[in-house]
Amino acid sequence: MKQEKNKQEKNQEEKKQKQKKRAKLTDQEVVETFERMIEQIDNQRKERLEKQKKDAENLFKVEKRNLMNQEFQLVDDEYERKKKKILAEKKIQNSTIINSTRLAILKAKYNAVQRILKEAHFKLTEIGKPSPQYEQLIEKLIIQGLLKLREPKVILQCRHCDVKIVNEAIPKAIEKYKEITSKDCEIKLLRSQYLPPPKQKGKSVPFCSGGVVLNSSNGRIVCSNTLDNRLLMAFESILPLIRDKLFEEVEEKSNQNN
Repeated sequence: MKQEKNKQEKNQEEKKQKQKKRAKLTDQEVVETFERMIEQIDNQRKERLEKQKKDAENLFKVEKRNLMNQEFQLVDDEYERKKKKILAEKKIQNSTIINSTRLAILKAKYNAVQRILKEAHFKLTEIGKPSPQYEQLIEKLIIQGLLKLREPKVILQCRHCDVKIVNEAIPKAIEKYKEITSKDCEIKLLRSQYLPPPKQKGKSVPFCSGGVVLNSSNGRIVCSNTLDNRLLMAFESILPLIRDKLFEEVEEKSNQNN
């Protein structure tokens, strides 16, 4: 019995020795354990750093993209602003050019028409020179004036150089007027105020190419039958036709050249 007890105690002692032996680590094992711990901590640190780096890179990319988008938007806005400004300036410039062109065209048309009128005036100067045709014309102009006024007394004006022609035409005109209207008429030649003389080359003074002016005795009714006035009236009546004809030919020549 005693031997069995001793044997049990011995076994227990051996177990305790083995446990102590297992619990006791060598220096090498301690170092390895610490190295493993350090490596594990270092790996964790690297993982965290890598994660932080990736997060920072992602954040940087997002911020960079946002900043770039903002800059792009600013550039687009500035471009649109400048584009609108340039378009507005170009529109104003084009409008100015168009208006200037229109004014230039209108001025050219006016000058062209005035040249035609000026040429016609020079031809009137030839018509207003003494001739059988001019004598007949004066008579017809007086008759036309009398028919327009239909006054018993008429005051007549003419150029000083036409006095002789007018004096010869007055009786004929009165006789013709009587035939047409069956009314008598008296014509008085106004010698105190003649119409301007014929146009003189190189002088810019009032002129009259010929014809007469008839006034009622009270001066309220006037019939200007001068050649210049008749030309102006005729010219104004056919002015649209002259413009169409003149500038239609110009446009046709321009199109042919192009």
